[in-house]
Amino acid sequence: MAEHLVIGSESQGFEGVGFLTGIQRLVRESHVGLVDRMSPLGVRIVPLHTRDIPRQANFTDNFYLSGDPVIHKHPCAPDDVDAFLFLDVNMQIDFSAVHRSQQLRHRPVIALVHDILPLVHSDLFPRQEILRFRLYLQQLLRLADHVVITSEKVRSDLLGLGWSIPGTLHVIPLGSVFQSRPPIPTDTDRLSLLYVSTIEPRKGHEHLISAFDLLRAEGLDIDLTLIGRAGWADPQLFDRIRLHQDFGGRLRWLESPDDVLLATVAEQCTIGVFPSQDEGYGLFLEEGLALGLKMVVSDIPVFRERTQANVHYTDLSPESIANGILTAHQQPWTSPTVPVRTMSDFLDELADLVTDVTVPPSWRAKVSRKVR
Repeated sequence: MAEHLVIGSESQGFEGVGFLTGIQRLVRESHVGLVDRMSPLGVRIVPLHTRDIPRQANFTDNFYLSGDPVIHKHPCAPDDVDAFLFLDVNMQIDFSAVHRSQQLRHRPVIALVHDILPLVHSDLFPRQEILRFRLYLQQLLRLADHVVITSEKVRSDLLGLGWSIPGTLHVIPLGSVFQSRPPIPTDTDRLSLLYVSTIEPRKGHEHLISAFDLLRAEGLDIDLTLIGRAGWADPQLFDRIRLHQDFGGRLRWLESPDDVLLATVAEQCTIGVFPSQDEGYGLFLEEGLALGLKMVVSDIPVFRERTQANVHYTDLSPESIANGILTAHQQPWTSPTVPVRTMSDFLDELADLVTDVTVPPSWRAKVSRKVR
């Protein structure tokens, strides 16, 4: 056996992105956590390139992604690794290259499926995007020995497709990258809202802005900060935000802040809002709670999986959201009896799975696999 076990983490799409969303943040955090936990076992995690094309390196211009410990390494082809890890959503993967290498020598394939929303909400996605995603998911599931999903809701969605899924399904919930803290005390009755999400049709921004307008009309001292890049929403929504009479004052939109700025903004807020129509996980629920915010979220199954102190559920209408915000505002923040799940919790479980699947028992006997 070689001196090192080499795990290839598919990275070609990740390396070329010019923006940062929850998926890119998760890939980066996973690389950091897996390298930290698995390096003592002699495991090397390297970039996996399935297509023989010039390398893109947009990540070097992004301070957050440039700290990824994997993608700076020399990329490997499928034949050069001992196991495959698919963490990103890259619909340009050459799965045939992986399949050909598997015919020479089978190696474990571990894939993370974030959600299958284009298939369960076809009315919210462009048709071509749906077709591309369907083909991508079918090829990924055909190859994967182990499929990691982050909620019972996604597990139910996957099984509901009625497809043959050869691999074993593992539900490993995500968690906040921020350390939990109580809210920052305030002497005013100010109502300050924060929503962290890409702006796209299912995220509920239209309803939220209407709820904000209703509360403004009641004379409340309220402000709203939106954090997230512009997705594929109707251009009229972006106009509604930018041309709003309160834009730049009580209504703010930050398109690409880093985690430090996000946490700083959250210190000035009192309530996190998450009025999404559907999610695969919806990480801002945990992140908002960790940052000391009371959370007003849509009453959807994936959020009901994580019932927690300081979470208020609401229907998806401007009136219901406004009422939910008022209810949360009037109730004091309470210290949670169950700790908010952290990204470290997720990475511990993911590293255990990857270790169990890829590292031979003889190697594991030398070093404890739990490195904290």
